[in-house]
Amino acid sequence: PGLVDIAELRNLGLAHLENGDYLESGEAFKRLAELLPDERLGFQNLAVARLLRIDPTELDPMRDPLEYAKHRDSAGIAVARLMTKFPDEFESNVIAARFAIHIGHIDRAFEYLQAAAALRPEDPTVWYEMYEAGRFERDPRAVSKAEAALFKASELSSDNLYMLMEL
Repeated sequence: PGLVDIAELRNLGLAHLENGDYLESGEAFKRLAELLPDERLGFQNLAVARLLRIDPTELDPMRDPLEYAKHRDSAGIAVARLMTKFPDEFESNVIAARFAIHIGHIDRAFEYLQAAAALRPEDPTVWYEMYEAGRFERDPRAVSKAEAALFKASELSSDNLYMLMEL
């Protein structure tokens, strides 16, 4: 395949992603990852598409637990591949954290988000994601980490009114 084919495949995957056609998007990005095994784009967007597919607004785990489990496992595989190939990328760690949160592994999510924060320490969004990950947890350590992350995010984005209201 030439560059035009690759660009068309990327555009097709993005179009399906934007339209909420996560299965179709995932297939396009899976093919892109096969064609470009050293590029992050296919792997990253495949993981995003698979993660969006298991969002409760998209697929209710109570209504169809087997279908949900199949897609959850598929998302886990996509995230694992992304992290295997690109473990030192900010985006990879954020995506992995979101999956970890989705499956209830908050400690693991904190690890991924801390890795992302180490890669971009001045990015308030990752600190806010850390806050979101732990603020409703029962474990006081998670709540403490979440609160510290919120303070860091507010330091980095002191003009963000939404964040300041959370303080």
